[in-house]
Amino acid sequence: MHVALVREAEEFVEVRLQAFEGQTRMPVQTYALMPDALVADGDEAVVMSAAIPGLNVSDALDGVDVAIDRSPVDALEISATSEAITLHQTIECGPLIRARVDGKTLVPTRERVATVDMRLDRIDGSLSLVWSENLVKNHKIPGAIRASKVRLRDQKTYDARCMPVRQRAF
Repeated sequence: MHVALVREAEEFVEVRLQAFEGQTRMPVQTYALMPDALVADGDEAVVMSAAIPGLNVSDALDGVDVAIDRSPVDALEISATSEAITLHQTIECGPLIRARVDGKTLVPTRERVATVDMRLDRIDGSLSLVWSENLVKNHKIPGAIRASKVRLRDQKTYDARCMPVRQRAF
């Protein structure tokens, strides 16, 4: 796996990952912090990051009340210390549904929640990646009258040791 870190003004703003399976290059996964955009809110302007790339707008959109409720909720954090660089991304989409989550019933959750966690140790070069996806599905217990909604989790992990290269075309 190739890992590229983009740094601007003493801050990491982008992480690019490209996996290899044999001699086949897999598509590049890019995690980038979006620039802040001004969104008009009445008389005062509020600064907020655009959740969807390319949707930086300076005025209100038509039907914005509906769009706020149904648009995906994205969160991306890239932090760096002298010991490690970490990345955490959460993408939530779909309507809020009451489902059984971790044994608790009727917990409000989004229909689909995907997360990516990465930790790159700057001292020994170890890389840890965890991709997980939570999806709400109908589940019928044998003998039950009707199905109930249950959140199911799928998780993949990848652990490796990196050999740093100063500059390389990605």
